[in-house]
Amino acid sequence: MSNLSANPRYIIEDLGCLPAPAACPGKHNYRITARATGGTADTIVMLQSIYQI
Repeated sequence: MSNLSANPRYIIEDLGCLPAPAACPGKHNYRITARATGGTADTIVMLQSIYQI
């Protein structure tokens, strides 16, 4: 990806069990946030998803 003004970045957050541990035994939640720029620093995109495993 040579046309980007900066390298993409991402964060994976461990949210634990939502809404409460008794409500989802054995399931875990993660929030993934990704941020990238385009050809200039003024072009920014941010995506966020929550996964339950």
